[in-house]
Amino acid sequence: MSEIKSTMDIVMERTRHLSLSDEEKARHKQEEFKKRLGGLLRHYEDGLLSAAKLQERIDALRKELAVENRRTVMDILVDRVDPDGGNERILELLAGWAPDLHDALKKNLADHRERRRTLDDKTVERLRDELRREGIEGSAVAPNPERDSVYRERLADLRRETMARIEAVL
Repeated sequence: MSEIKSTMDIVMERTRHLSLSDEEKARHKQEEFKKRLGGLLRHYEDGLLSAAKLQERIDALRKELAVENRRTVMDILVDRVDPDGGNERILELLAGWAPDLHDALKKNLADHRERRRTLDDKTVERLRDELRREGIEGSAVAPNPERDSVYRERLADLRRETMARIEAVL
């Protein structure tokens, strides 16, 4: 009687002679580091970890996976920046870890907020003028810029531009 093999047994049998190159191993370690670092940062952002505890865990993770590239941490931090969101916890980390980057990031985010405020004001005024021309006006009229396709395009352009400037600073 023949033996019934599981899919895992068949895969293991067929890939037994294969092994990863050093480059592939390093890439897998880097990917694992990024995933786990993302989880640690999420805990930090949620207030479950202090900055000191986060640093300890990152150092331990770096040792465990033998990852020396410190830039990875900064790359992941910058990827978590939302120009329109609250970035206070990320800025707190950067203030201690990379003060120059912190200052540049804070300046870029402030510039983004100011430019967005200007875009919002101009869009609301333009929409009010359009409604006025259609005979719709009054104190209860409150145009919604989010529904305007031109506004959404300009906002997306502004976000892309801000993120490019942030990445350039890094």
